Amino acid sequence: MIRLRSKFHVILIVLFGFLAAGCLGGKETLTIATSTVSTPTSTTREETAITPRADIPNQTTVPDLIFRDRILGDGSIYDVHPSPDGTLIAIDHSLGITIHQKKTFEKLWAIQLSSGSTLDMVWSPDSQVLQIIRQDADGRLSVLAINTKTGFIQESYKLNPTSTEAYFGPNGTLLAEIDDTALIIRSVKTGEQLTHIEFGEASSFLKVSWSPDGNLVAASSSTTGVGVWEVSTGHVIMQVQDDIYLAFDLVFSPDSQSLLIASQANLVYVQALAYGVWNLQTGQSIWLVKEESTDIPVNQFRWEEAGLYGWKDMRRGTDILIRFDPQSGRSIWEQEANSAGGLLISNHSVLAFNTGMINWIDSETGTILKKTFTLRGYSLQALMDNQVLLKAPDGIILYESDGTLIKQSSGYLELRSAIFSPSSDQLAIASRTRIYVWDVQTGDLVNDFPLTGLLGWSPEGDRLAVVTETGKVVIFDIASDKEVGHYSTNLITPSGVAWLAENRLLIGGSISEKPIFFNENQSEPYIERETILFTMDASTGEYLQTIPVDGEPYSIVLASDGTQIAYATGNQNPAAWAGEDAPPYINVTVTIRDSIDLAEIQIIPLSDDWINTLLWESSGTQILGLTESGSFIWDVNTGQEISSLGIQFVYAAAWSPELNKIMFFSEEVLIVMEQNTAVQTTLSEIGITGDAIAFAQNGSGLIIWNSRSAILTLVILSPTN
Repeated sequence: MIRLRSKFHVILIVLFGFLAAGCLGGKETLTIATSTVSTPTSTTREETAITPRADIPNQTTVPDLIFRDRILGDGSIYDVHPSPDGTLIAIDHSLGITIHQKKTFEKLWAIQLSSGSTLDMVWSPDSQVLQIIRQDADGRLSVLAINTKTGFIQESYKLNPTSTEAYFGPNGTLLAEIDDTALIIRSVKTGEQLTHIEFGEASSFLKVSWSPDGNLVAASSSTTGVGVWEVSTGHVIMQVQDDIYLAFDLVFSPDSQSLLIASQANLVYVQALAYGVWNLQTGQSIWLVKEESTDIPVNQFRWEEAGLYGWKDMRRGTDILIRFDPQSGRSIWEQEANSAGGLLISNHSVLAFNTGMINWIDSETGTILKKTFTLRGYSLQALMDNQVLLKAPDGIILYESDGTLIKQSSGYLELRSAIFSPSSDQLAIASRTRIYVWDVQTGDLVNDFPLTGLLGWSPEGDRLAVVTETGKVVIFDIASDKEVGHYSTNLITPSGVAWLAENRLLIGGSISEKPIFFNENQSEPYIERETILFTMDASTGEYLQTIPVDGEPYSIVLASDGTQIAYATGNQNPAAWAGEDAPPYINVTVTIRDSIDLAEIQIIPLSDDWINTLLWESSGTQILGLTESGSFIWDVNTGQEISSLGIQFVYAAAWSPELNKIMFFSEEVLIVMEQNTAVQTTLSEIGITGDAIAFAQNGSGLIIWNSRSAILTLVILSPTN
């Protein structure tokens, strides 16, 4: 489980695992040795600089282990493009391109692309080909054409080595390529250069825009102003240098007869803006507005048949959406709306976001016709047959015009929980909005459920319990993909869940919260909580036992024989919140209880040393705690420390009876101990980057999360023999 535990928003990873008997015994010190290793296979991904521990030998692989890695999902969503016929949706991910059926969101094709980014995407008019401009890690541009019937790349070629940007024309048959000081027009199909236009100086291009009919192209430069050219001949239609300095937006009128130019008005005052409309036949401005404002003036213009629109970014308040008269520049109406949420324009309505709602605005009067709710973090992407397509970095949503949810597909931009099943053959992931269950061996998606929260597997691995942020308990049957239980609790903030024997759930969290401000310098309040642990009948939702606890109970783990539970508790230190020089946490303890009657067996005090993860040794007589300062093993019966492993900042670990090893993951470094010998490997050296968020309970696998690219990597660990 992943959770925030302090005002500094430090992330704790709460994971499950078992300790194998006999691997550590007595109070011993850590000794280091080197070993010969085998060569693993892996795919190449983004690398980051990691500093391994100096006191442990660094290996490119781990002795006696074979790594096999598999990516789950498609990574972060960058862009979404529906096809012209409305039947397909193309999504640009951090791993490549996927093509989906619009009706069901079923994934038809997944095209994995080499490292780099997609600059532009366009469909052919018949929706048979998806064309892409990619920039590789070295900055080189190339054009790809994907056949949507087969999923294969049918054409591919590179643009000039010195080209920095490229943009498709409106029908996808031509592209405009920025090459140093020139604007080059090419045939998309053949790559043939059709027109070469010299304009500007090196690295001076700011913006390129195509006319709706595809016959004209406009470009702006920081040195030579704005130019408009005829695509077929390269003939100059208009050039503008007066009244503008840095033109950041170029928008053609729907009939391709006029051009709106928005620019910084001068070099001295960066918030002085000039925007206006020029007649392309005469080259003269029809109207021009110059603004000076303490806020960012009007920008982000859109010009369609239904009108000319622009945003005023208010910085300190809600943005303003303005409809302009294209002939005079006069404001026709204004409405509060969030510019980051996007804008959709139809003949009669304008769709814009405001405070988590989609506002349907009458395009003629500016009156809000209706409001429909949507999830925060999403932006408007397209209108498809009067249905609204929205996207976020971690998912897409399709709504009916009345706000009814049609389909939702999410990814992993923000992870809430991750846990392997008891047999380690399935993996459950809770993202920002949904839960996914994966088959570990095949990498196939088994289920997905439309909610999120803390996760707990049943001992048999056939059901999954979810405790939501609002304290609801929902139970799913994995085989049937159905909800089989839905119960309410009195929790305000859940903190942990585990599934016990006899079909019981053990759940912890706070039932009351009181914010306290100690002084006026506090930006956030200290929260005083009343916290409990309780058991619940998983079949009926009936409360069975309830006990008060001091501090939020988390990292709830069940011993392998099911007779004992362990959990960590701790409190934020009021003195630290009041600004005193004091530890951030107090009263941190590990508590052992009988799993049947919750009778207390042992309390292990740790003062202010926060527990990240607890793991049972397989015989149930020892328990491993991973803290900020190190890793420790305690005797369950006496509470005495048996061993100190000296490995710090560990958030995920497993002790594998099958592999006879204990494994730690710390800051992208995997440390493997066998008895008292340790080696380490930096996973980026074998092509895997990110942080471990969960180990399989038997140590046979771990899941790696790269928050930058939203990529989940499942790493399978197996013995070489």
